[in-house]
Amino acid sequence: LEASGGVLCLARGLRRPRRGRTVPLVLGAAMMSWSIGDLVLTLESLGGATPSTPSLADAFYLGFFPLAYVGIALFMRGEVRRLGTPSWLDSLVAALGAAALCAAFAFHGLLHAADSGPLGVATSLAYPVGDLLLLAMVVGSTAMLAGRRRTPWILLASGMSINALGDTFNLFDSTGAANHVGSVIDAVA
Repeated sequence: LEASGGVLCLARGLRRPRRGRTVPLVLGAAMMSWSIGDLVLTLESLGGATPSTPSLADAFYLGFFPLAYVGIALFMRGEVRRLGTPSWLDSLVAALGAAALCAAFAFHGLLHAADSGPLGVATSLAYPVGDLLLLAMVVGSTAMLAGRRRTPWILLASGMSINALGDTFNLFDSTGAANHVGSVIDAVA
């Protein structure tokens, strides 16, 4: 399913005129990076093996974030031509509010994750931090736009919220504090 979404984005980018192809190509590459991470994790887990943290799958998963940042920044640049100071301040407040809300929940597992060594902790925390930054970026961008132009941004914010929840529950799962609801949310993400 993830790979299909990435392929559709890439196909859309290749079919668009030169001027409008960068955003779907970059976002498609981000989605494909995450999909390849899932494939590599599946291969690393064959036979019931537990992949190390960090693993090759983590490299592909974490490759998603810089590509997504660039894609969202380019998308926002295309949506916003000229904004006044009040719009930028509204977006800053919205972004900081989303960041504070996520930080309140995501970083509680930090103390428990410390058992996996410095590189393992850094890798485990990179996911909720990356999600937090992406969500703040999307929420801040949504606050700048009005009317129908907000619809794709609201969808992006919803998807990023689900992903942030999933990665947060995955962090708790790595600390042994997971529950059934957390496993389901992580699987959906």
